[in-house]
Amino acid sequence: MNQALKNTQIDNEIEKLVTREISITLEQFTNLLPKVDKSMLRTSSKQTGQYELVNRAGTVHINCSQSNPRQLGSLSVPVLRVDLDFSGYQSNQIKAFMTALDDVFVRIG
Repeated sequence: MNQALKNTQIDNEIEKLVTREISITLEQFTNLLPKVDKSMLRTSSKQTGQYELVNRAGTVHINCSQSNPRQLGSLSVPVLRVDLDFSGYQSNQIKAFMTALDDVFVRIG
């Protein structure tokens, strides 16, 4: 396998793993996730913070973990780490999904 092809495959795999930090709680995330695309949500578990979204493009596995809150003066802000693993998605489909996700969650967190 030539080096250029190998690097392209690695780059494609890297961009299929996305991490975000959102200033909301796990409960808020669970309630808002269906607004990204209601037809996609297959399984969810608020207890474990794991979700699976499925559509024709592929599957998105989401793993959430609540981090220590950030202190902004006297204000305590929740921090939720969201790891998204895209399977079967092309780059443009990932970008479209992330835009939809950001549109929903930027308003809140």
